[in-house]
Amino acid sequence: MVEFAHDYWHAMDEKNIERIDISMKDVGISVGIGDPWTNIKTAVSAGANHVELGFMGTGKGSISSPVGVTPETISKTKREDIRAFAKLNKVHITTHASANAAGFAGFGEGGFNEGAAERNVHEAERAIEFAADVSDGGSVTVHTGEFPSVLSTARGDKFELYPGEAKKGMIGLVDQKSGKIVANFNKDIEVPDFETEDGKPTFLGGKPIIDKNTGKFKPKEKGLSYQYFLDLKKEGKIKEDPSIAFYRAFQTKNLEQTKAEEGKWMDNYESHKETYEEIEKMKKSISSLQKQDPETAKRVARNFLEGMRMRPQEDTKKFQEFYNNPLKLIEEAETKVKREMEHSQEGAMGYGKKVFEIENEMKNITTVEDFAVTKSATNIARLGITAWETEKRKGLIKPLFISPENVFAEQYGAHPQELKRIIQESRNKMVELMTSPQMEGKANPYYKKNVSKEEAKKLAEDHVRANFDIGHASTWRKYLKGTNEEFDKWVLKEVDDLIKDKIIGHAHVSDNFGYEDEHLSVGEGNAPIAGFVKRMKEAGMADEIILEPGGQGEGESIYNALFSGWERVAHSPVYRMAGEPMTWTDVSGYFMGRTWTPNYMQGAYLVNPQAAEDNWWSGTPIE
Repeated sequence: MVEFAHDYWHAMDEKNIERIDISMKDVGISVGIGDPWTNIKTAVSAGANHVELGFMGTGKGSISSPVGVTPETISKTKREDIRAFAKLNKVHITTHASANAAGFAGFGEGGFNEGAAERNVHEAERAIEFAADVSDGGSVTVHTGEFPSVLSTARGDKFELYPGEAKKGMIGLVDQKSGKIVANFNKDIEVPDFETEDGKPTFLGGKPIIDKNTGKFKPKEKGLSYQYFLDLKKEGKIKEDPSIAFYRAFQTKNLEQTKAEEGKWMDNYESHKETYEEIEKMKKSISSLQKQDPETAKRVARNFLEGMRMRPQEDTKKFQEFYNNPLKLIEEAETKVKREMEHSQEGAMGYGKKVFEIENEMKNITTVEDFAVTKSATNIARLGITAWETEKRKGLIKPLFISPENVFAEQYGAHPQELKRIIQESRNKMVELMTSPQMEGKANPYYKKNVSKEEAKKLAEDHVRANFDIGHASTWRKYLKGTNEEFDKWVLKEVDDLIKDKIIGHAHVSDNFGYEDEHLSVGEGNAPIAGFVKRMKEAGMADEIILEPGGQGEGESIYNALFSGWERVAHSPVYRMAGEPMTWTDVSGYFMGRTWTPNYMQGAYLVNPQAAEDNWWSGTPIE
């Protein structure tokens, strides 16, 4: 948790822990389950100066259920009470939209759904309205989680959700128009291809070689892998995403087969059509001749049937009819050929439609990530505009901003660079929405006539800011191919990058051991909290740090999490909360003017050096 100048503490060190100048007033607490009116009173009675009020319910809420409370279950009167209570106690309030409404791309079964995305937008909108009623501005946290991260190909090989994921993980591709996932396959499958004269793959125009032994095109012994297309991209031989190129090459086989079937049915249709037209023509000619010379008409009809190979065998009943009434057989042949012609036409049209579908699918295909980020960015941009407009309407003194949070490693948006992309593209989209009179040929309802592009950029930066959760980030530890030290360096390097690009605007702090988001008190796990807090302080965002309770046990979550945070983040000792007398452990905190206990001593400082392992620092026996 703490950054050291060296890897041990010496008894004579006077500053063995780097002090971070953060006040208890800077570090707040989150309360997200139950009635926010009750929660804020509890948090303030514990001494909190900054309280984040959150919700768990979605849709129609229930104030009687702790996990069913929604912003709309909190009445106007209650909102006024919360606001007045906060002002009287000089407490800053921020808001957390329902934790159960995650992601703004609308991912669901089979793909992306506009309706699902809009439901989460509405959840965020009513949290914005609540925030404006109870606070003077600040963060409105929303969860990311745009799609299962197993469908992403953009994380490289530093992290793996399972051994070998970088080489055999899944690829997800989606139709841009329908939002339907049209491809979901592993990277280690191979696209079959043929040996070519110039060594180029057939999909890049290579001419296949005919095998002299078989007389067929010579297939490659080894197919084309996803890595092959990745290398083509690096070499600049293809412009599109490797996963798209990979899929198109794979689909080329289906397209060629479908086109071949379409061609066969079309040839059949043309052949039957030609036969039908000949029969039609002969039928009219014989009908006319029959009126003048019936016998000649019969002979001509019989010759025509023989020429068309429609002469019945001699041992059949139709053979007699062949001589006596050949015109009837011609009419039957006409009906049969017409039916075959129509059947061939339907077959050709069916395969033609399939060709159209495959070609359009290949044309409209994009990565799940690109599609999801575009959808999510548009909806977050809308929320940023809503927050700004609400802030103006309510006359708030601080920017009211939408704050997407990195959630879990298994969902897209959890990786710091994924979070960064979401924020940057959301800001860009917000600028576009505010400065474009029309979008997609229609009047743009978000257009702000009197807002310049530069003003829109500043508004976007102020109203779309990430909430970085160091506890969530810590859960990446289990997927890193490296040591704990390498992980801590990676996290803090990513935080530096996000701060440099002005991505972070709010922060959640809780601890864990790198596997799950257990919400332990600060210092009770191994998340790199001290380094993160130091960077937040240096960036001028110490007052945006929120402690998140949850893993402290029944009845003590808020107090335990808050006091631990004050002690271990703000380095502020707490001796007499709620009238409690000073304890012996508090006295130990005065050792050499510090509020922490050294874990290594030697020489005269030890009461019994030989029994050092059996004594506390003070010499008190361990019994």
